[in-house]
Amino acid sequence: MICEDKFSIGDAIRSFEKNLHRLTLIEEIKLRDWCRELGPELIIWAIEQAVKINCRTFRYVNKILIYYRENILENMIESIPV
Repeated sequence: MICEDKFSIGDAIRSFEKNLHRLTLIEEIKLRDWCRELGPELIIWAIEQAVKINCRTFRYVNKILIYYRENILENMIESIPV
């Protein structure tokens, strides 16, 4: 692995449960999927963004991550020269 994350999946789960609410089984599975796809550090960042505006739901964090993947990440990939 070229670059290791500073945070683990467990850190992302603990951050979610500390700042938002206890995860349901379905939410935990989805959060783990997001961690594998985007990395725990980005998941923790999304949780922090939700806390800043006091929108403490899994749904909101999920929307932040979907927006990131569909807009920011896709634009970054498209801008890489082939």
